[in-house]
Amino acid sequence: ITFVDGELTITPAELTVTADDATKVYGEIDPEFTATFSGFQWTDDESNLTGTLTFTREPGEDVGTYAITPSGLTSGNYTITFVDGELTITPAELTVTADDATKVYGEIDPEFTATFDGFQWDDDADDLEGTLVFTREPGEDAGTYTITPSGLTSDNYTIIFVEGELEITIRTLVIGGSFTVEDKEYDGTTFAVMFENNLTLETLAFDDEIVLTDIELAFAHAGPGEDIVVNIVSASISGPAAVANYELSMTGAPTSTATIFAPLFVLTLEAVASAWGTVTGAGSYEEGEVVEISAIANEGFHFQNWTDTLGNEISSEATFSFVMPDADVTLQAIFAIVNQVEAEKANTVNLYPNPARSSVNIVSGSTLRAVRISDLTGKVVFEQVNTGGNAIRFEVNHFRPGIYLVYIETLTGTEVRKLQVVR
Repeated sequence: ITFVDGELTITPAELTVTADDATKVYGEIDPEFTATFSGFQWTDDESNLTGTLTFTREPGEDVGTYAITPSGLTSGNYTITFVDGELTITPAELTVTADDATKVYGEIDPEFTATFDGFQWDDDADDLEGTLVFTREPGEDAGTYTITPSGLTSDNYTIIFVEGELEITIRTLVIGGSFTVEDKEYDGTTFAVMFENNLTLETLAFDDEIVLTDIELAFAHAGPGEDIVVNIVSASISGPAAVANYELSMTGAPTSTATIFAPLFVLTLEAVASAWGTVTGAGSYEEGEVVEISAIANEGFHFQNWTDTLGNEISSEATFSFVMPDADVTLQAIFAIVNQVEAEKANTVNLYPNPARSSVNIVSGSTLRAVRISDLTGKVVFEQVNTGGNAIRFEVNHFRPGIYLVYIETLTGTEVRKLQVVR
């Protein structure tokens, strides 16, 4: 028997290397690719293959599906078939948040903006499609309103729109216009009374009918004086429901001026006895005001002195300047009997007070025949003839402040005196 060898031919087995499908979010780096092996014999595994398993993938980074191609392995025992897998790129999240904004009641809305969070690579808003638009919760009263962004799309992003807030703040009103204030007598307070109100409210919005009310005024100080500044110390606003959209500011409010007249004290003059003579100069005067007072003895009597009510001598002059204290005061003119010759000696002329505010006295030692007053232009502003006595009192509160010439005609002649009228 002859035995002849035959041959057993072992052909390569089929081995399939399939790239595993993978996924990533737009903007991320590729994950590490892997593969699944199908067809290993015995206990073979990838370590029984030669070469290095590598992957290439279809280029691109936009959202979509891209082929993953394995390669690089060889084996004498296997016919290796490489099967592509897929890389799926999903959209990234992009948040578009409306920026908070603010405006003052009555203004138009500001230009709304948004903040983007989540852009990948070097993307920006120009890489999105559509137009970013904003809508806001309706309303114009002071308060908070939502701002809603919308209008943008992108294949590479899942866009999440987040609302912002528009805050409408109350509007500040300022006081304009002018006002005048009543003059007042000194009372130790700064309280002031408005005489004429021409105040306005500035910066009103829309056609809101808001008015200024409860206005309180105060002098800058309580002491007497002229042209004292008067301030608005408080005020309120009122009107329809829109008044809640305003606040009132005192900053820059107009001021005015007025006079606080100094307190007046009473000067009482008494002739002791009244049948023996007359006195002039009594009245109400400010502290420190110089008052010309005069005592005129009747025929057969003469003046002795001025005293207070306690008998203290104040002056031995029949006519003298008395400085008014800060209290009411009574002065007494003391007269005594004289002979006829002495009574006729008095022929002086006195004009007081000077300066004068309201009234003027003229006292002469002889009979007054006429009194004429003219301003410095020569215009006669007062005249009285045949007075029939030695004293006259007339009002000057209707005179303009200034200097006047007083012509005093008596039985002994004419004298000219200057008179100053003040306010």
